[in-house]
Amino acid sequence: MPSKAVIVLTVALLISSLTACMQDVDSQLIEAGRQGDARNIEGLLAAGAEVDAKDEKGITALLYASSEGHSASVEALLDAGADVDAQADDGMTALMVVAQGNTEIARALLDAGADVDARTQRGVTPLMVAVATGNTEIVRALLDAGADVDAMADHGVTALKMTERNGYIEIAELLENAGAGEQTPQVPAE
Repeated sequence: MPSKAVIVLTVALLISSLTACMQDVDSQLIEAGRQGDARNIEGLLAAGAEVDAKDEKGITALLYASSEGHSASVEALLDAGADVDAQADDGMTALMVVAQGNTEIARALLDAGADVDARTQRGVTPLMVAVATGNTEIVRALLDAGADVDAMADHGVTALKMTERNGYIEIAELLENAGAGEQTPQVPAE
């Protein structure tokens, strides 16, 4: 019969192997999100991958799938309960990333309850990202979802000020019609 020390060592090695395997499954899930492999995502989740696992930059599979425009993967991750508001180390969320131009995924994230007023460490909101890129359709979707039109990022930047800098007249009108500039802009809480 093996000694107690051998049994303890064997159990410790098994636990260590299992932990390494689970971390590997999590890494595979993140890569599947980046690659848009919805079937692999479902299999990895069934194998025990953590749906909100993050890579070394704090980026989740949902954030990668969103940024790469992989709508089927986004849906699979949302269906599995992914945190729609998970933030990368820089504070970016999936909604902020798609606010640059993917209306289909932006709507899916909004339907899943994404925070329209989430902020990066610099106070940037999804609405500001959409305005900065001149994406009128996503600006409309964010306004319809109740985005704060007077939110203020670092250095006093608001969505309306961004339209003035970039010459986005139609977006400026949308923001003004939604009440932008009527209230004192909200400085991010520290």
